[in-house]
Amino acid sequence: MNILFIAHHHSLFGANRSLLSLVDGLREKENVRLQVIVPGQGAFSTELKKRNIPCRLIPFDYNTRDASMPEMPDSVSNKSAALRPMLEVVRQTEPDIIYSNSSVIYYGAWLAQITRKPHVWHLREYGNLDYGLVYDLGTEYFRSLLKDCAFAIAISRSIAGHHLSGLDEKRKRVIYNGVARLDQCSTVSREAVRDGAPRLGILGLVHPPKGQHQAIEAVRLLRATCPDIVLRIAGTGDARYHDRLVEQVRRHGLEKNVTFTGFVADPLAWLKEEVDIVLMCSENEAFGRVTAEAMTQGIPVIGTATGGTPEIIADGHNGLLYDGRPEDLAAKIAQLAGNDADYRRLSRNALEDSKKRFTIDRYVEEIHGILGHVMRQAGRGSAAGLSRPPVDTGRKISPGQPPQAESSPTGAGVPVAKPARASCLEDIHAARQLAPLLDDGPYLPFSTSSLRYSSLATFLNDIVINNRKVVVEFGSGLTTCVIARLIQKNRLATRLYTVDENAAWLKIIEEALSRQQLGDTVTSIHAPLRETGLSMDGIPWYDTAVLDNALKGVTVDSVLVDGPSAWRKEIELSRFPALPYIHEHLAASSAVFLDDTDRPGERRILELWRQRYRYSFLRLNDSFSAVFQGAYFNIAAV
Repeated sequence: MNILFIAHHHSLFGANRSLLSLVDGLREKENVRLQVIVPGQGAFSTELKKRNIPCRLIPFDYNTRDASMPEMPDSVSNKSAALRPMLEVVRQTEPDIIYSNSSVIYYGAWLAQITRKPHVWHLREYGNLDYGLVYDLGTEYFRSLLKDCAFAIAISRSIAGHHLSGLDEKRKRVIYNGVARLDQCSTVSREAVRDGAPRLGILGLVHPPKGQHQAIEAVRLLRATCPDIVLRIAGTGDARYHDRLVEQVRRHGLEKNVTFTGFVADPLAWLKEEVDIVLMCSENEAFGRVTAEAMTQGIPVIGTATGGTPEIIADGHNGLLYDGRPEDLAAKIAQLAGNDADYRRLSRNALEDSKKRFTIDRYVEEIHGILGHVMRQAGRGSAAGLSRPPVDTGRKISPGQPPQAESSPTGAGVPVAKPARASCLEDIHAARQLAPLLDDGPYLPFSTSSLRYSSLATFLNDIVINNRKVVVEFGSGLTTCVIARLIQKNRLATRLYTVDENAAWLKIIEEALSRQQLGDTVTSIHAPLRETGLSMDGIPWYDTAVLDNALKGVTVDSVLVDGPSAWRKEIELSRFPALPYIHEHLAASSAVFLDDTDRPGERRILELWRQRYRYSFLRLNDSFSAVFQGAYFNIAAV
């Protein structure tokens, strides 16, 4: 087993501490090789080198930005430049699995697309809720990458609910971080707050969402009744916020009560020696590594009743939860510091729970098991190709369908033949161009049979540049919603007719359009598959009687053929009837687009159409072709 990890940062904050524990544990396993890509020199790379773990320093940025900052036009293209040296690492090391250690980087997903290797994605943050970040190319693009990963790991149920609700259950799991080896856990619980004056600790990134200001305010409220109370703030981060905290301490005269420790190299030792009660004041903490670390030392934690914290703290059993107000936090501190029996009980339960749930041993074993599963599914060293569990997209699939090398609506079987490196970058660039349509509004229905972004951008360019008035789409989905958004946003005098054989799937699309008030621009046509005189080899196509009724008297100037399903060999010519049927409806100036022309069936269809109609089809990218007739402006593939 050969794993290439990609770390998102050079520091030793929580995510990289968890990754360091993981690689420490995995390298003790038999036949496991590891290497890590890190974006720069720092404490993390230093620790890797101490352990003789191969480490490649490749500068790269997050694939996110602060929500208050505008997206720079060339941002994504500039960031994707890091793929070149990363691809060289893949070529040299030949990993079996590419493993991303954070949700804020796309590089692992891109490398997996280009090299056709399985991708495991470890999601450790909300992004927007905890750090105020937005994703490059929009949330929908991020989710489309997630849908294509071999396996996704979330560090809490809260994170899984935030990011992974649309992913098949067989390809995702919640695994809590391991924060200490069993021999690092305390052997005894604690008896009481030492010397009667609570020593409070808050450890982690100094950042407004982490809530250090709340802890200071709670100390201010308690000082009158507990003048010797101490709050130790450990960590580094936002310099301006740090200065605000220092000013808050000075303004209330708390210099004797509140100290700033800075970076702590050994959190377990620091907690054990310096703290009686740990505070977790983050409103949206994805997991709470410090919470779990404190529990391994028998230290009770008081945390907010939001995010992933309630998954760790069972209120009144192994810690206390507060409602997010400093007044309630102060009350909970006073309650815990003033009741030795409660303190002992929470300490004992916290220690026992942590040994069951948050040890590094358990953490490594669970992830090692997932990596083995991904290896088996990928057939590394045995069966050829990457087999992935099906993803329910609302498309009907018959029981017992064998895995296919071609694209299928469910994502079953080996993955879609991924575009070559240049094509992948085309999609990245196209997704940036599509961002105004993808980011605007609620999440859109997406499936593995959706158009590639470069194909979609090219098709939309034609609608706008060549002023298409009537568009017919065979095969409904993401494209339907995006075309409707384009019509509305650009105020186009265009009508879209979308045809699909699956009534349930079409209803999903109609509901998505209705929620966005886009239904007035789209006519949905449910046309079950029937044998027609237009079919090749008796393969069913859309019911022409239904189409005749819906398209009576309609002149069409743009056609997209992306349905019906054609991914099995016995139905690979199922899309052939599209042009024979629509031909009589075409305007003098019109265009017909065919998707999936990298497959044998679609290539055969193009040849049959060319012979029958004497058309010359243009290859717009490696899986998308079109024929244009009449007057038109040339549209280059993105």
